[in-house]
Amino acid sequence: MFWDRFMLLTYSKGNWGRPIHGHARRVTYQKAPTMLRHKRIAISAFLACFYCVVALAQDQHSLTPEGFSFDGAWSCEGKFPSNGATHTSKYTGRTFESGAWVELDEVDIQPKGYVGHYVWQFDKKNNQIVSIDANRSGYTVYTSPGWNGNKLTFTSTAASSSPETVSRFIFETKDADQFTVTYEMSRNMSFVPGDSLICHKAK
Repeated sequence: MFWDRFMLLTYSKGNWGRPIHGHARRVTYQKAPTMLRHKRIAISAFLACFYCVVALAQDQHSLTPEGFSFDGAWSCEGKFPSNGATHTSKYTGRTFESGAWVELDEVDIQPKGYVGHYVWQFDKKNNQIVSIDANRSGYTVYTSPGWNGNKLTFTSTAASSSPETVSRFIFETKDADQFTVTYEMSRNMSFVPGDSLICHKAK
């Protein structure tokens, strides 16, 4: 009887083990890994990585992050970091050509005067988003590798002004009804903020 109980403890349905100190005790066995389980784990890991890369690529190539749209009217308020002066403006956005283009118009309220027109499109050839900033002073071309989470950074690559000053726009979405936009200029090999706005969708 003792031998039978000993054998039950040491071998049961493919689970290997041995009794503690040679006594017939109830023990917990760990099933040995099999080649099939290893293959399943490897395939699952590969598919997870693949779908992450695809999702990231889709997110970067999109003109807007998932769940957000610039369409509609936006009320924006902020300050000029250089002097603390108040800056308010109105943004109006729309998408057209089945989402192939994003268009943003900016009209400053305080201080009055500046009107900006921005048009974005994804450049398939160079795998980047291109933005054209057109205003009465001329134009500037900006490029971005795409959205990094909820942040999009455009850096200037060409301008009608001479000499060209490198600048950038940083857009960051907070939720479906809010985004921030910061304008920065290159000074002494680093970027300094020119102004920053917090924009809320008009009700």
